[in-house]
Amino acid sequence: MSSIKVDGGISNNDFVLELMSSLTCQTIDRPTQTDMSALGATFLAGLAAGVWKSRDELKAIRCSQALFQPKASIREKYLKNFEEWQEALHRSKNWYKWD
Repeated sequence: MSSIKVDGGISNNDFVLELMSSLTCQTIDRPTQTDMSALGATFLAGLAAGVWKSRDELKAIRCSQALFQPKASIREKYLKNFEEWQEALHRSKNWYKWD
């Protein structure tokens, strides 16, 4: 994976994206248009109506606003918390049984 593409309200938070990038060691790619719900519906309707011929055409429309690169200083600062969160998540997986 070369990068993680994000959207939605949380993608407007630089701190969260810097942290995500540093903890996953991946580039985070924030688009110019972060509210994707309405745009996604528009794209699907346009595909169905023949406005666009393929998903590849839609990919070409997407523009990046910012790329967040991993930073060792952030990783070092938050890695222990991240590992503890992962352990807590792992322990809680079987708290509720889905039937």
